Amino acid sequence: MVNNMNFDVLEQRIARLERKEQTWRRAFFGLLASVAAVVLIAAGPGGVPDLIQAKSFQVVDNDGKVLVNLASNPMGGMTMVMNQEGQPVVLAGASGLGGVMGISNKVGNPVALLEATGSGGAVTTKSNGGANLTQIGARPEGGAVVVNNAEGTNTIVLRSQGNGGQVDLNSNRGRPLYSVLATPAGGGMVLLDTAGTARMTVVTGELGGVATLYNTTGEMIWQAPNPGFMGK
Repeated sequence: MVNNMNFDVLEQRIARLERKEQTWRRAFFGLLASVAAVVLIAAGPGGVPDLIQAKSFQVVDNDGKVLVNLASNPMGGMTMVMNQEGQPVVLAGASGLGGVMGISNKVGNPVALLEATGSGGAVTTKSNGGANLTQIGARPEGGAVVVNNAEGTNTIVLRSQGNGGQVDLNSNRGRPLYSVLATPAGGGMVLLDTAGTARMTVVTGELGGVATLYNTTGEMIWQAPNPGFMGK
């Protein structure tokens, strides 16, 4: 008798739970229908809303992990894309000078940057450790290309300047060692020591080419042709 009474009570409890579940299910789907109706009413006859506004918006996977985040920042709008590990791999948004887009590796370290600058645009590539390796950008005089070593020090610089182009080769510490450049009269070449002092120059002059040697203090010690040579 006791077992039958317990069994009856259990059946009653199960029936009550089933009725509650049905009630919550109807309420949930009713809420979804109401939201859908609001969206469709806002959309109009075409079924597509004319405008959806929010301060932020996220796209998630089946587990609720955020993969795309659209939000505002003090400069304007921002879009961030994450990989499956949750690391940000793409960032695009507004900056104080215009737009900026960054690319990161799988662990979230920035490896490339495209941005608007005061002179125009700039592209920077970085190592996995964050050191700048190459830079291409606009300058007031034109364009520039910079190649750096693994520590981020400038070793090769190509740029435009007032008289034309210029190529600089630097030491691993960034000290200039060799330059080839355009001059008002033609071309020029400068060799420097590790202290940054010019030791030899070869330039185009009004009467032809001139080669000059200097000592460690920068004083001229030899020149060909000599200053008195007038040529033919």
